[in-house]
Amino acid sequence: MSVARLEKARVGTVGVRTPLIDGVDKVTGRAKYTADLPAVGALCGRILRSTVPHARVLVVDTSAAQALPGVVAIVTGDDCRIPFGVLPIAENEFPLAREKVRYRGDPVAAVAAIDEATAARALELIRVEYEKLPAYFDAKKAMKPGAEPIHAEKPNNILREVHAEFGDTEAGFAAAYLVREKSFDYAEVCHAQMEPNATLAEYDPERGHLTLHTTTQVPY
Repeated sequence: MSVARLEKARVGTVGVRTPLIDGVDKVTGRAKYTADLPAVGALCGRILRSTVPHARVLVVDTSAAQALPGVVAIVTGDDCRIPFGVLPIAENEFPLAREKVRYRGDPVAAVAAIDEATAARALELIRVEYEKLPAYFDAKKAMKPGAEPIHAEKPNNILREVHAEFGDTEAGFAAAYLVREKSFDYAEVCHAQMEPNATLAEYDPERGHLTLHTTTQVPY
């Protein structure tokens, strides 16, 4: 690109409001989300979630659900052996709970059936036995020495510690007119999703291709 064209590109973008390409469609209701896509002949998927906040999973018996007419497949944690995570340091999650559940709502089993009613009935037929473990609803209690670890490899339930020091901090404190020490707590900031939580998957066995329409940033 020539200098003149580059300069023209800068003038056209820097400091100028850039319209959101699909903004008008979203605010007028014309945008198509995953839940709006046609799914003729698709199976219905439902997830069985933990009713306890922290426990070892002793038994997941799907035999009665498997025998229910209209149930096509059931998947449990035994079928999910590869962990994932949004960041490399957090690659300790599994699609379905393995060995233990770590929060109320942790997914334990997934059902695929011919319709919603059959999938819902199948969830009711899955028998799960738990051995309850201590649950913490306060961060300080969870980090106390001897607290039950949520993840075995994370003692005191600390995901990671980061220590950073720039320059001579001791000299800075010594020269400061005022030194104030304080602890700050702040809430996690979450997105305000406009799209319903939905997933549509289509597998082509001849090509070995999976087409996935979903609401996640980590489709793997």
